[in-house]
Amino acid sequence: MKIISQNKIIKKQHGLLLILFIYTFFYTDIVKEIIIQNFGINVKLSPIMPILIIYCAFKYGRNLFIFWIVLIICSLVLLTGVYRGISISTLFRTFNTTLIPLVIIGIKIYNPRELINKFIKIFNYIVIIYVLIGCMDYITHGFFLKILNILLKNSYYNKAIGYDLSVGIFRWFSLFGHPLTNSLYMIIFLGLNITYRNIYKEKYYNIYIIYAIALIGTILSNSKFGIIITIIILIVNIMNEKNKIIYITSLIIGGIITINTSYFERNVIIRFKSAILNGDITNGRMTVLSSLLNYNLYKINYFIGNGMSSSDIIVKLIFGSNSGLSNMEIPILMFLYEYGVLVTILMYLIMILYPIFILINARKIFAISIVAMIFLFINSFNGMATGTGILQVYIFTIMLILNMQKVHSNND
Repeated sequence: MKIISQNKIIKKQHGLLLILFIYTFFYTDIVKEIIIQNFGINVKLSPIMPILIIYCAFKYGRNLFIFWIVLIICSLVLLTGVYRGISISTLFRTFNTTLIPLVIIGIKIYNPRELINKFIKIFNYIVIIYVLIGCMDYITHGFFLKILNILLKNSYYNKAIGYDLSVGIFRWFSLFGHPLTNSLYMIIFLGLNITYRNIYKEKYYNIYIIYAIALIGTILSNSKFGIIITIIILIVNIMNEKNKIIYITSLIIGGIITINTSYFERNVIIRFKSAILNGDITNGRMTVLSSLLNYNLYKINYFIGNGMSSSDIIVKLIFGSNSGLSNMEIPILMFLYEYGVLVTILMYLIMILYPIFILINARKIFAISIVAMIFLFINSFNGMATGTGILQVYIFTIMLILNMQKVHSNND
């Protein structure tokens, strides 16, 4: 009876986490935008998922440490909202997309090997399908991209895709989202597969296919830093392989072939050259930062901030609404300005210091390198600070890695 009861508990948890997994990774901001634009239904402020997240985190949390930290964060942000007169809808969006997802990191999965194996298989199939569609899209000169653009109508994505089509640059938009979001998914795809293989020693997939899909997807996404991060992860993993000479040789040959393709020249290289000619290889990030310091407008508060999206207002104040620069782009700066110093420190404590501490205790140094690379990339663009669900994707990914960090002989 005890075994049957335990199996029911595990099955229930796995079912709830499967729903949360699908919502987090596949019910993306771009999917929600398609629903809004075509059916007029605002699906971005549903309370169902935050409630499920809180339930799972409280029911299956390792301890109450993360809960208390997030509670402090929420209290300070609520204080900011009251003090600054922030609207209830903006506050709810802040809690829904940025603060509440932080508690996911503390979830402990029962029988993690079974569930994570299932997650990775689902994720792999979807990623491979999307990358193949991306390749076909490039070959057909944006056939799927044009359909996606029609579905997105008056959204930000519609304008971004329209601009790329008008100037003849191919950047891969998919149902995952913006090209930078696609790059993040490729890095997570690579990182999860390598970490799972490294910890559980399972080889049920061809690692060459994983490498190839991740590289192709990152190149299609046209993210300079994404390409660098992907290559670093590959090199770090290859150094742990027995046949490292074969892997390194294959990577070099593949790199040479890729660099000499017309796609790489017309899309990736041209963006590097354009950024260099404009005097800012970061595509505006350093320009915004230096201007904030020069104008002495970036004033932060230790305990309360200025509210979600308030950082956008100050950038537009400096550069004007028609400059093309409308966002600070750097998440930590946005968090500092919008939520204050204390909240930002506590958020980064959860996002990176907590998982590093857990992995150091478990002596999973390789997993630390994967977490560090994902963390570096997600801090290179504004996604996780704009309430589009990207922070939840990151937190869920780290939670999966933390649950891989111990392998138990009887209950893994």
